[in-house]
Amino acid sequence: MSINGWKNAGMNQVVGTDLFKAIEVLERKSSKYRPYGSVVRRYYAIVSAGWDLLQARRACDLLENYLPKSSYAEESQSIGEGVVSSALFWQATMLYGRATFTTSEKRFKSGIGERINPSLQAAHSRIKDIRNLALAHFSGGGANWNAEALVLRISHDRCRPIALHERYNYRADDVRDLKVLISSAMEIYADIKKSRYDGFIIAHTNLWKTDSRFCSVIVECGFNPEDMFELQATIDEYRRMMNSNEPVGNSAFMGRPSN
Repeated sequence: MSINGWKNAGMNQVVGTDLFKAIEVLERKSSKYRPYGSVVRRYYAIVSAGWDLLQARRACDLLENYLPKSSYAEESQSIGEGVVSSALFWQATMLYGRATFTTSEKRFKSGIGERINPSLQAAHSRIKDIRNLALAHFSGGGANWNAEALVLRISHDRCRPIALHERYNYRADDVRDLKVLISSAMEIYADIKKSRYDGFIIAHTNLWKTDSRFCSVIVECGFNPEDMFELQATIDEYRRMMNSNEPVGNSAFMGRPSN
């Protein structure tokens, strides 16, 4: 395709491309585009993990207003405080876990968990256990977890069951550890994001300069924010970024294929 062809295709204007749609089309056309698809998905994974960490940090900041006076939250909080603080702790723990150690079919591993500082590994493992054994799934028995008992009360010739339980809430130390872990994870995230962004720029630019079929697919897979997002604020932010010339990274795409 010639430069004039690109201009006729709208390349002299600012356009948005759905990269996920584009890599699906490209990978169906040829296996040679799979490395590019991997680069795109890995970059997306770290960006998505960063959003999780940001929300986890916000939840922890709010949670500090509810830190219990004693080790265990339920011993010193009102019912309302307990519900709110427990919900914030669940959110922060789940999002930290999703960003650092859980896997998904729709998102590659971020790589953050493998780079947690050795001095924080004990705290990381504890938060991981809390997420896996007490919050996301059920594990009975043991201090700080979900302890339940069904006792048979026997009195003369009568029997009746008595059910008791302690459900995990959190300790003040858990919140402090989680805040430190989130801060450390966000530093690791920034380093990984830069590396994957630079890798994306290199992979994209190499194809963009040399492969007209690649460029055609990229142009054809247009993105319409109304097809994906429901919040007007998100749609407005997309349009703002599309109309802005502010830098978004450390590199820029240069050149177009001449063939």
